[in-house]
Amino acid sequence: MITLSKRLQLLADAVPNGCRVVDVGTDHAKLAAYLSLYKQCDCLATDIHPQPLQRAATKLQAFGAHGVRLRLGDGLTCILPDEVDTIVIAGMGGETIAHILESAPWAKQARCLLQPASKAQRLRRFLDEQGYGILEEDVVFEETRWYPIIHATTTVADAVPPDAHFVSYALRGKPNAQAYIQFQIRWLSSALPAMEQDTRYAAQSAYYKQALVGLQALL
Repeated sequence: MITLSKRLQLLADAVPNGCRVVDVGTDHAKLAAYLSLYKQCDCLATDIHPQPLQRAATKLQAFGAHGVRLRLGDGLTCILPDEVDTIVIAGMGGETIAHILESAPWAKQARCLLQPASKAQRLRRFLDEQGYGILEEDVVFEETRWYPIIHATTTVADAVPPDAHFVSYALRGKPNAQAYIQFQIRWLSSALPAMEQDTRYAAQSAYYKQALVGLQALL
């Protein structure tokens, strides 16, 4: 029996049964093993370093998840577009996830399930600016931080305002949305004073102010 943390369970629940999925930055391969064994997915698991892949191989053997294929590579560079229909990237910063997607333009045609561990607003902004749409989003609080789970794919939708980079339209109305909105308001309120005193950050300060006003209107 594989028991996942709250954040990984929420992510696993978003992966369709029987899909062809890659777990990017697999580390312990627990998620890949779960998807292979309990959701009958055809799984690839990648990591940029050989040591985590060696640990993953040991874990997969212990789990009995013999169908998971391991691959060494940077992000999606070791994956062919027709090998997968679902991309899972979890436990990295939002900017790192954005860089991985930017380096693989074909990812727009896949189902992208993304779980940034930090700077989620930068990932949402990247998705907005690069023609992705957020079809679904949820958020869970685990240990000391919030973890969003973002389902993104290509879209022809209009660009969204700054507040939607901090709390997406897809997340609003979910059980934890109000608590997450309040968290983002506190974060913006603490970041703004220092920015406003430095003219180098004038544009970013204006962007944060717009986001703050938009989020406050949701309370």
